[in-house]
Amino acid sequence: MQNEQEDQTCKHLKLDEACLTIQSTASRALQLWTQSSECEGCPGLFQKEISPRNNFTLKVNTSTETNLTVIEDTSAGVFCSQMYNFEEYGNYLMVVEENKQESERCLIMTTKEPVNTCIPIIAAVVVYLGLALIWIVGKCLY
Repeated sequence: MQNEQEDQTCKHLKLDEACLTIQSTASRALQLWTQSSECEGCPGLFQKEISPRNNFTLKVNTSTETNLTVIEDTSAGVFCSQMYNFEEYGNYLMVVEENKQESERCLIMTTKEPVNTCIPIIAAVVVYLGLALIWIVGKCLY
């Protein structure tokens, strides 16, 4: 069921998007909030309620670093908070665990390497340089 949900959510990623799966082993409900690094001082954006011992998948923006904050509820405070720079078309897993130090409660791992978006640009430059070289050599020979 989880892989099916992830496949549907991540099937049509657009420019500057990546896929993040949240896997919670916590015994209580939590909330996921996000904030772009470009928006200093802005309130976080509520993304989703994290049900106890549940997984879900969402799309994340890759154009800037994202601060992911998991809170227990509005009065209890921060469960964990982490700044992460997602890369375009990558798949990521965030494991939310209890009974750990705050710095280890939310670990983010790459499950599918992001695409290198510079490859088409490099290929085009190489092709044009090759054509320029052929043009120059052709002019010198004829």
